[in-house]
Amino acid sequence: MASASASAVTSTGLCHGAAGLAHLFDRLYRSSGNATCAERARDWWARALAMPRPTGGHLLEGAAGFGLALAAALGDTEPAWDRLLACDVPLRRDS
Repeated sequence: MASASASAVTSTGLCHGAAGLAHLFDRLYRSSGNATCAERARDWWARALAMPRPTGGHLLEGAAGFGLALAAALGDTEPAWDRLLACDVPLRRDS
C-alpha cells in the first residue's frame, strides 16, 4: 500500500482529496481494527493538515466536508453523514 507522500493527491477535499482518504482509512480501521488502516488514516490526516485549508462550504471539496471528516476522526460517535458518500462502514463492537 503506497504512502500518502507517494501519491498524486493535491487537495484536501472529501471527494478525491486527503481528508476523504483519511476518513475512509479511519472508517476501515474502526470497523476492522486493522493497524495498517489506522496508520494510513494518520498519514493522510498529517498530509491534509499540512495543505492549505479548503474554502467555501461545498461538502465534497470545501471546508464543510473537511470539518465533518476531522470531527469524525476526533470523535467516538459513528458519523451518519457519510452514508451520503456510501462509506458508512459499521463500527466494530468489541465483545
